[in-house]
Formats: sequence, structure tokens, C-alpha cells
Amino acid sequence: MVFKLPKPMECRECGSNNAIFHRIVYADIIISSVFNLLFTRWSLMNWLFFQIHSYEHLVTPHFIRACLQTGLAKKQIEVDSDVSILAGMLWKEANKRGLNVWEFRLFGLPRNIYIAEFPNGKRITYEGIPLPQKIKHQVKWIDDKDALKKHFIKYGFPVAKGSSVITKRGAMQVFKNLETPVIVKPRHGSGSRHTTLHITDENELVRAFFIATKISPSVIVEEELVGAVYRATVVDGKLVATLRRNQPYVIGDGVSTIQELVDEANKHPARTGPYFSKIKIDDSAINEEARDISSKSELECGWHDCRCL
Repeated sequence: MVFKLPKPMECRECGSNNAIFHRIVYADIIISSVFNLLFTRWSLMNWLFFQIHSYEHLVTPHFIRACLQTGLAKKQIEVDSDVSILAGMLWKEANKRGLNVWEFRLFGLPRNIYIAEFPNGKRITYEGIPLPQKIKHQVKWIDDKDALKKHFIKYGFPVAKGSSVITKRGAMQVFKNLETPVIVKPRHGSGSRHTTLHITDENELVRAFFIATKISPSVIVEEELVGAVYRATVVDGKLVATLRRNQPYVIGDGVSTIQELVDEANKHPARTGPYFSKIKIDDSAINEEARDISSKSELECGWHDCRCL
């Protein structure tokens, strides 16, 4: 019997099947930030940090085994709806190549922690994406969007104008110096949780700031880069795949309402998951469209098409 905790409540800002415990994540970010600051400032602490992590791969298997034997954790051996798309793809591909992958679920909750067992007996533990042990500790700033941006600038990569803030007043000051639309997102974390797009005025900014600070004490306020999103996958120093993600949209026909067009688009079999979800018209979509979704759509023509859905 496995001791289970209730799953986090569904959260619109976290996204479908992507909910997290807000307060736990918030506290974890603060604790991690303090430790990272200590390790960065003091060479002795930094040395101690690496010494501890050098034994991590030896201690982790015993910890996992103890949790499984005492019923504090569950061994998930198949990909289910709680596994992210990326993790699931890696999991299935690893199985095809003869590796046995399973997820370690402490208290029965999906934590994105996986164990891969190789045919030769070797075993690795990873979170989300497997990284070489050496690289993992060198890029401990990878989930800090502000630090990541500074590294990009250092090596000549173009980045969106903006900065990290911790107060509403600071967010307002940054906003005044940016071109709209603006995006606000938590400084730490991933999965686009609690991220607000298309911000054009101060009221929207304040709302977005409080949404982001529910899971992170500091947030990023920066200019929004309009267009498709590209995600690149690099394995062993080589680019092996690139994924382009477009915003969902419908095209007006001059007869159907926008709602009718969306309903028709949602009938496509691909929108039943796991890679595509149904198009939803929420308050944000209505505000962006700035018109009644029950009215007849325009024909596809410049500004009058309804691609922004």
C-alpha cells in the first residue's frame, strides 16, 4: 500500500494537467535562491556543494529503494496522463532502445523524477530531461530566467528587452520603458505556468504580476516577441530536432461565428490529445479579440481575419 497525498488543485494559470502546489514551489524557490547565493559568494560553500553532489548518485538509489519498500512512494512503470509530453516521448524512445524507464512518485504524486536502467546494469536518476552529471551542476542557473538571459547576452544571443522585479512598483517602472505588448512570467520554473501574454496597459500588468508572484517571489517583465515558438533538442552537442509551436487560430468564412469556427476546429481528432488540446475561448481571448464572439466572422482578409484565437 502506498501512502498518497492529494494532487494539487486544478489551476487555470498552471495549465491543463500541469498544476503544482503553489506555496511549496514558492518556498522551494526562496530556499534554493539563498543556498545558491551562499555557494556563489563563498568558495568554501561552493566546494562543499560539489562534494555533496558528488555522492548524490550513490545515495539516491538507497533513498528511492527505502521509499518504495516503506510505501512512501510508488513505482510508475507506464506512461500515463500525468507524465508530460516531453518526458513521455523520452520514456518511450528509451524503451525502444532497450532501457527500462520508470517514474518515482513520492507520496503517489508525479514529480517528474525518472530512473533509467541500462542493459549493463547502470542506472541513472534524472528530473524531466537526463543531463550529464558534470553539466547539470555547471548550469544550475538554467531555470533562472534572469540568469539565463545574462548568459545569453554574454555570448551574443539576442534577447527580449526587460528585467527581473520583486515589487509591483518595480514592474510598473520596467513596463514604462518597454514597447507593448509585454509578457510577465515567474523568474523561476518552467512549463509556462502563471505566464501572461499580450499585456498592453498597467491594469493588465498588475493582474499579471500577482498571477506570477503566486509561485515565484520575483518575476520577469519583458517585451513580447510575437511569432512562432521554436524548441530545439540537443543531444551530445548536436542539434537533433526542432519543434515549431504556433498559436491556435481559426479563419473566418464570412458566415460562421467565431465560436462556431472554434467548435468545428475542435472536432479534429488530433485535438483530443496528447499533443494538441481543444481551443478554448476564455476571458483573455475575448478581450484580445475585442468583439462579440457570437457575431459573424469576417472573411480572411488582413486585419479582419480571426487568427489571433
